[in-house]
Amino acid sequence: MVKNESKNLVRCLSSMEALLAKADAELIIVDTGSEDDTVEIARKYTSKVYFHPWNNNFSEMRNLSISYALGEWILIVDADEELENPQELIKLMNSKDLSKANTYQFTMRDYVRESDAKRFVTYSSYRLFQNDGKFGYSGAVHNQPRLKDPIAAAPVILNHYGYQFDNKELLERKFKRTSAILLNELKKDPENLYYRYQLANSYFIHDDFVEAFEEISQAYRILSSLSPAERGNHAYVYAEYGRSAFVNKAFKEVLEVCEEGIELKSDYVDLYFYCAVASQALGDDSKALAYALKHLELMDRYNELQIVKDPAIIILCADQNSLYMMHAIAATKYFKDKNYEQAFIHAVQMDDTQDKANIYIDICFNLRKFEALKEYLSSLNANEKEALLYKVERLYQQTASDIKSLFVDAFLVGQDEYAMLNKIRKATGELEVLLTKEFIKSCDFSRQPVYFAEVFKHFSRDQKEIVQALKKVNSSQIKLLVQHLLTYYTAPREEIGNYLLEEQTRSTDYEGNRVLSAVANVLLLNESEASKEKAIGEKYYRLFDKYVESSICRVNLIYQLNKMKLYYKTLDEAEDQFIMLIHFAKEASEKGNYQASVKYLKEAVYIYPYMASLMSDFESRLFSPLER
Repeated sequence: MVKNESKNLVRCLSSMEALLAKADAELIIVDTGSEDDTVEIARKYTSKVYFHPWNNNFSEMRNLSISYALGEWILIVDADEELENPQELIKLMNSKDLSKANTYQFTMRDYVRESDAKRFVTYSSYRLFQNDGKFGYSGAVHNQPRLKDPIAAAPVILNHYGYQFDNKELLERKFKRTSAILLNELKKDPENLYYRYQLANSYFIHDDFVEAFEEISQAYRILSSLSPAERGNHAYVYAEYGRSAFVNKAFKEVLEVCEEGIELKSDYVDLYFYCAVASQALGDDSKALAYALKHLELMDRYNELQIVKDPAIIILCADQNSLYMMHAIAATKYFKDKNYEQAFIHAVQMDDTQDKANIYIDICFNLRKFEALKEYLSSLNANEKEALLYKVERLYQQTASDIKSLFVDAFLVGQDEYAMLNKIRKATGELEVLLTKEFIKSCDFSRQPVYFAEVFKHFSRDQKEIVQALKKVNSSQIKLLVQHLLTYYTAPREEIGNYLLEEQTRSTDYEGNRVLSAVANVLLLNESEASKEKAIGEKYYRLFDKYVESSICRVNLIYQLNKMKLYYKTLDEAEDQFIMLIHFAKEASEKGNYQASVKYLKEAVYIYPYMASLMSDFESRLFSPLER
């Protein structure tokens, strides 16, 4: 039964070609008004294509298609479905035991997105029936087959792509059609629990979550009036209620209703899932863990569960994404409890998201599982790996030296820059000097993360190579590299300060002045911040003068300072404006225009206040006592 299914039909019919090759197989297609090339596609596979206008009653249309069938067995497949394992069906059809049942159940997988094989819901569906001349369907919307015992399960899987959440046009079309029929049926029978449930499900798929919750609450009200045995026959209401209540942040109601459902159906995996996520949302991590572990335990024996064999139940939370979420709850709770071994077991099973990355790295450091950490990082793409290595490096810097040694041993193997960094960390004596100098010469630090600044820690020894390397890097990156160096290593601070004071750079040497200016900026900003707790050392006042001198040379080579008095306020870089104003203040002071000089200094501090603590000494040397 098809209408405008050109997008799906080829996939569907191609999956059944092996079955259709049997001499006694026939393919019947009823078109209900297609306007695309559905019919042309259908005729490539069968001559039995019939036409009947759509009458808003699924069962009547389904029964029309069945009326054309001549074979002993009837297989029902929709155009938006795909037979995953046709050989299993052929094996069943050829079996001498086939006739021992009148009806066969298949496993259905509803995929949320065609491109995402990890997200689907599963349920059982009656699809293969003996053609006794009386078989048919009833129900205007969700047509139900009139079953005849005995019923058996077959290991046949049908993939369903009918509700693709990323296909908004398809969803809208199906929602309008289905909801209209359901609302019409509910006018006739407002206490119909099944229609209330189906309407709630339609609203949910359409992202009308408030309406979905209202409808499933009505269904739950009707359910609550039934006997326990009758409620068990409609257990799907509990899961749909849990889903809608969770999305509407009614977390306590999720627990209340789903726990009631568990009393009736103790193997209903969806109910444990919703209880787990609701408990987590309520901050009860222990309860969330208990429900998550129960969900995972049931999933380990999923095919043995009675709930899976119930055709009235659609299992929403048995896909890979649901398993990832349960493992995430378990890993997080175990990590909080410092049960790192159990946390590791579950973290390994999490999806490769940022949540997994963060907790997995922490666990590996706590367990010293650096080989496992390296293997995990190697499985990521280059951008993901680089982003996570920032966190890895922060943890490395906070780790005791004996543990650092274990980390380095795991990561020094390889030919990339990070392996080279760890080879340098491992090396001692002349080998360390040789490796460091070679690395600094060959490495493009403009393309490397800032933690590679570690190789600059012997600044005095490797000064020549470091300065040459920094000349190839933009000023912002120089500042980041130097800041990282000062954050984690104390010795370079003194060595860098001495270099800056001793370095003699020509006023026309743009690169030399740019490097000196950028490095000095970081050193001075760190000292300015530290001045909140201690006095600034005399050395840093001299360094400030050197910074101003080199920065004026740098800025002048870019802008020509004698032409910038009218335009400096238009610059994007506050530091460049600051340097220009210092230059203008010095010029004004030299000409005896002290009022203008003070004005420029005040504006400089306003625009770039980070060095205000260094300005008072600079001002005292700019003016004589009388001038001050």
